[in-house]
Amino acid sequence: MNYLFESSNRVRAGLLEHLRPGNHKLALTAEGESVSYHQMLEATIRLHQFMLTKNIQPKRIGILAYRSQLSYTATLLSVLCGANFVYLNPTFPKTRLQMVLDSAQLDMIIVDAQHNELMDDLLMAHTTKPAIIREEECESESIIDNDTLARYWSTEHNYHASPDKLAYIKFTSGSTGIPKGVPISYANLAAFLEYSQQRYQFTSDDVFSQTFDQSFDLSVFDIFLCFSVGGHLCIPSKISLLAPSRYINEHRISVWFSVPSLANQMVARGFLKRESLPTLRLSLFCGEALPQQTAETWQAAAPQSIVENLYGPTEATIACFVYRWQEEISKSICHHGIVPIGEPYPHVEAVIADETGKIITAFNRPGRLLLRGSQVFQGYLNRESTQQPFVTVNKDDVPYYDTGDVVSRQSDGIYLFHGRSDHQVKINGYRIELGEIEMIARQLIASNLVAIPFPSGAQAEKIVLFYEGQVDLTKLTALFQEKLPTYMCPKDMIALSALPLNANGKIDRKVLLAQMENERLNGVTA
Repeated sequence: MNYLFESSNRVRAGLLEHLRPGNHKLALTAEGESVSYHQMLEATIRLHQFMLTKNIQPKRIGILAYRSQLSYTATLLSVLCGANFVYLNPTFPKTRLQMVLDSAQLDMIIVDAQHNELMDDLLMAHTTKPAIIREEECESESIIDNDTLARYWSTEHNYHASPDKLAYIKFTSGSTGIPKGVPISYANLAAFLEYSQQRYQFTSDDVFSQTFDQSFDLSVFDIFLCFSVGGHLCIPSKISLLAPSRYINEHRISVWFSVPSLANQMVARGFLKRESLPTLRLSLFCGEALPQQTAETWQAAAPQSIVENLYGPTEATIACFVYRWQEEISKSICHHGIVPIGEPYPHVEAVIADETGKIITAFNRPGRLLLRGSQVFQGYLNRESTQQPFVTVNKDDVPYYDTGDVVSRQSDGIYLFHGRSDHQVKINGYRIELGEIEMIARQLIASNLVAIPFPSGAQAEKIVLFYEGQVDLTKLTALFQEKLPTYMCPKDMIALSALPLNANGKIDRKVLLAQMENERLNGVTA
């Protein structure tokens, strides 16, 4: 198949290309069951037929299902009928899901059998009533014969989606407490997918992991690229992700993609033995900073695999920077023990700006990363222009998206990640980079760790270090005193069996802050 379609419909056509009658190659393994592309087409058409019986032509489809065949079938349905999809993660609190519903303005919601009661609760508080399709209703439909499948495939497959049409909307955390909707168009998605396919040369022999919940935009990488080449997508259960090495080998995963925190836990628990992951040909990490030690250990465990660190905010469509780990040279350029984010994709323009908004041209000088190009979104859903995160560097110039991330650029064009601008705090007038504290701690702690100012906000009085596992606190304290000024040294160091992770697999700083606040209110010193 020629993946790089020239028309504006290339993403949609690519995704549906292998979803054809008679293609009995495995497409998906989820919840312990495997289905073929033929069966996925059948399930998708069954959903489509039931939708038509309700006289619905949705523009925006909500998906309330969890890591199941239905959640992926519903994604394919949205592409088939030209709608954009919004994933409603049933593990999120009801209040957050309600805010997403209020903002998303869904025409239809597809619900699996496990979450009917949750759907009913959400609808009770929702003023508008989208059409609801429940899993058990569709299962009652009869099996579709091959002639019907062929007719559907030949007619619906030829639908054309314009480049500016939305493919999906992902909701991210908002500083106001209200989730922000990030609409991604087919043009945005096509730019990312085409470059990714060109770079990695995926084939139908590849077996992809899906470690992310579908509410996390990184899941789109696995779904679209896997199905577009006729690969096999494997969805490990949450239990399997506690010890994913076994899952990787049992399913002969060739393309692994996860947040670094998952790999960090594997390192800390001793699951990454040398040459223990022989099936991997590509190992990708994204979503947060990748520690140098994790990259080294993973490369030793998967010696046949290319290891890459990807970077990109949801607003710039999944990822837009990449760095390939090279054992012989990468160690020397890691900053604060963190792997570089590398170079921007060729179709993405990146600049670094100082606090006044002036572009920094000098090498090795940190500033805020600004992005523009074909992968960058056009603005948040339902927000006024004054609420959009765009800045104009030059008068009458195309605006840049302000990522809020602090980076620097070396003379060789490699970008280094310094942390979030909002992870830079002041205590007693001193400016503190939390990433620098974490870098020092990583010299003695191989597992997940995070430095948090407490209390939060402008009233921070001290730094608290949370970490997993065991460490000699005397040695760690001495190391901090040797490397850092007194005002930067953590005042408390707290060991946990496991750091809390959010739905995207990142360390959940808000949970840790809440725990400390509760302890303070109860008279316990953090």
